[in-house]
Amino acid sequence: MQTVGQSLLAVLFTYLFLRSLNLGKLPSTLGGIIFAFSGFNTIWLEWNVHGWTTAFFVLLLYFTHHFFTKPKPLFGLLISLSLCFQIFSGYPQTVFYSLIAIGFYVLFMFKADLKKYSFFVLFVILGFAFSSIQLLPTFELFLNSQRHLEILAKEHSFLPWSFLISLFAPDFFGNQTTGNFWGRNDYTNTVLYSGLISLILATFSLKVFKNRSIRFFVFLFFFSVLFSLPIPYLSSITSLGFLGQSAAAATRILFLANFSVAVLSAFGFDYLWGNSIKIRDVARVYYFPTIVLTGVFLGTFIAYKKFISLT
Repeated sequence: MQTVGQSLLAVLFTYLFLRSLNLGKLPSTLGGIIFAFSGFNTIWLEWNVHGWTTAFFVLLLYFTHHFFTKPKPLFGLLISLSLCFQIFSGYPQTVFYSLIAIGFYVLFMFKADLKKYSFFVLFVILGFAFSSIQLLPTFELFLNSQRHLEILAKEHSFLPWSFLISLFAPDFFGNQTTGNFWGRNDYTNTVLYSGLISLILATFSLKVFKNRSIRFFVFLFFFSVLFSLPIPYLSSITSLGFLGQSAAAATRILFLANFSVAVLSAFGFDYLWGNSIKIRDVARVYYFPTIVLTGVFLGTFIAYKKFISLT
């Protein structure tokens, strides 16, 4: 039940959030399913930790949206409880990235209001206070562990550039389960995939790019992907060692990319559902990208064959 609960709550919370963005029931359900079974949530499902923290991230985002659109103390208290439950779920790195994403969301989506901002920060602090029964002993353990001294090798912390192909094909470099993984790093760090159909639907959301929510989640997608790559200056932030981040894999931020694709897919499906789109129009959009991707796949396949023959 604990394992299955991760997926069920991810679907439910994403559905509620998308409904709050004025999307219909069908697009909202689709978005929930896409996020619940995206690369990050699927690959970490058996750990019974990561999926819970990402689900409560969506719930936290949902109540944050309501707090700023319909400011009520109840929504503020629910923000505190959602943050508390996310911390109790047991993966602090996701909490850290969640708060950054929600901070961006508040600044981007809502007009500056010092009073609302102040109360929002207070409710976030209250969430940390609720979870102090867990945070205080955890912090003590952290100070007495090797975590704040450990440095994860760069090749294990960041997504190799070649693995951007996993956005379209998750097992392009094989899979450790089937024993044919030939890529660098570890398969668990290749969690960029959200589904090819999902990605196609997400591109149709750009047809209504004027929508503020769509613009934010396009930004969030590229932001999270960029911070997972070994880009100079960006990668140096992780190596600062703040709260043990030097021993953490930067690719854990990719749950935000998966969530962004799920939201954009829902908007894209909503657009297609309400407009008459001809097959030839779709083919015209994907004609050139298909040729490029085919070339990349063939080139890498030939390189792989040569690599195998040499070894």
